[in-house]
Amino acid sequence: MTSGLTPRRVATSVTLSSVSRRGWGSMSGCWWAEPVARLTGLGLVAMLGRRVGGVRAGSVGHLYALTTAGHRFLALQNGGPEPPRRQPSHTPGELSLIHTLAVSGVYVDLIEHTHTGTFSVHSFSTEPHCWHPTGSGGYLRPDAYVILRTGAVGHCWWPEIDAGTETAPRLRAKIRTYRDYLTSGGVGPDHVPPHVLFTTPDQQRADQITDLLTDDDDTTTATTNTEAATYMIRELHHTSDV
Repeated sequence: MTSGLTPRRVATSVTLSSVSRRGWGSMSGCWWAEPVARLTGLGLVAMLGRRVGGVRAGSVGHLYALTTAGHRFLALQNGGPEPPRRQPSHTPGELSLIHTLAVSGVYVDLIEHTHTGTFSVHSFSTEPHCWHPTGSGGYLRPDAYVILRTGAVGHCWWPEIDAGTETAPRLRAKIRTYRDYLTSGGVGPDHVPPHVLFTTPDQQRADQITDLLTDDDDTTTATTNTEAATYMIRELHHTSDV
C-alpha cells in the first residue's frame, strides 16, 4: 500500500485507501482506516499537519507522507539502494500540494486499472528522476515518465500536470520545446519518443491547451487529471491493435 505514495511521497487517505483495496479488500464501514492506521503504526507513513477540503473534511481529508523508514522500506522492496536519511515530513505549500496530489492521483488511477489484467504499469518515475537531457546542455522537465505495457507492446509518456496557473505564452514555449526536441529525432530514456500529455483540473483548461497546439503537432495532447489514466490506457490498446 505504500506504493500509493511512491510517485511524490504524499497522498490523501482516499488515495491510500484506493491502493489498499487490492491488499485488504474490505469494503465495510471505514474500510480504508485499518490499513492506513497499520502503516502509521508501523512508522512507514505519517500524517501531515493539514487536511484537504478544510477542517470539516473529516478523516478522509488527512494527508500522509512517507517517513524515513517508509523511504527505506520502498527502496528495499524495489531493490534499490538505501536512501539517505531524510528530515521529518513537512507540509508542502498550497500549489506544490495540489500538484503533488495530482501526480499521485494519476499514478493511483493507473494502478487501479491494472486489475483488468489487460496491461501493466512497467514504470512510473517522477521528477527529478524523469528529467531528460536534450543533448544541447538543457533538460526536458516533465512531471513523470510512464511506461505502460500490454503483451510485447509498450507506450511511453511524459505527463505535464497543469494546475491552471501558467500563462498561454509560457505554455506555448513549453509545448514548442517538446515539439522541437521530438520532431528533430529526439527520444526518451528507452530510446523511443514519448508522447507528451498535459493533464488539467478541468475540461475547459484542457481545451485551452489543445487550442495552443498546431494542427500538425502529433507529439502532444491534453486531457483532464481524472481522464489521464483512461486516455493513456486507451492509446496503449489502440497501438497494440494496429
